[in-house]
Amino acid sequence: MKTLSVESSLLWTGHLRLNASYYEATAGRAEELLRATGFPLARLGDAGVTDRVFNPPRFKRIYVNDEAHGVPYLTGAEMLTGRPEKRSFISRALTPNLDEYVVHESWVLITDSGTIGRSLYASRDFEGFAVTNNVIRVVAGGVPSGYLYAWVSSPPGQALITRDTYGSVIDHIEPHHVRNVPVPLVDRNVQRVVHDKVQRAAALRAESNRLFDEAERELLKALGTTPEEWSGRESDG
Repeated sequence: MKTLSVESSLLWTGHLRLNASYYEATAGRAEELLRATGFPLARLGDAGVTDRVFNPPRFKRIYVNDEAHGVPYLTGAEMLTGRPEKRSFISRALTPNLDEYVVHESWVLITDSGTIGRSLYASRDFEGFAVTNNVIRVVAGGVPSGYLYAWVSSPPGQALITRDTYGSVIDHIEPHHVRNVPVPLVDRNVQRVVHDKVQRAAALRAESNRLFDEAERELLKALGTTPEEWSGRESDG
């Protein structure tokens, strides 16, 4: 068991949260770090930082057999592998507001249920995939997307994202929690350098995925089968 003392004034800055984990030392250290740097701070949901931070509503998944009638769909666990595969498809015709579930290159994706706060930077091979509603989408605006990803996936960024966890059985966070996470606005040149490195890493990962797919297809071809014959539907996560 860990214990700590906090000033009563923090209750008002913590949305009157009475769970001790909200005031846990790691998030406090992250806030102290941000104050000590002297850099300007913004909130992740501020208009000058992002265009949108959201997750779509829960929906009934109606699966179809192929891409001709559906959109490739990823669970949270499948998304986090970083290697999107077209194994399951949800109906184009029978999924209301389907575009709300489709993600795009350079979006920052954050899990909001179960193992919360795990983040992924969508490389080009995620373009056009539908992703579970249990993932918060961060669409960059005035601050480069790669920089935002580097921040939310860093140890202090993770501490600040997960501090708002709630739920007695399954942990959750909501988009408004993520919108409220402070972001240090370092020099624009540094933001660009960080963004470019993340973009480069994403491009290399996409190329790696392509080569893995080719290797798998060649192996299965030699065995007289194809990846499509082994695709299956998995429950959402």
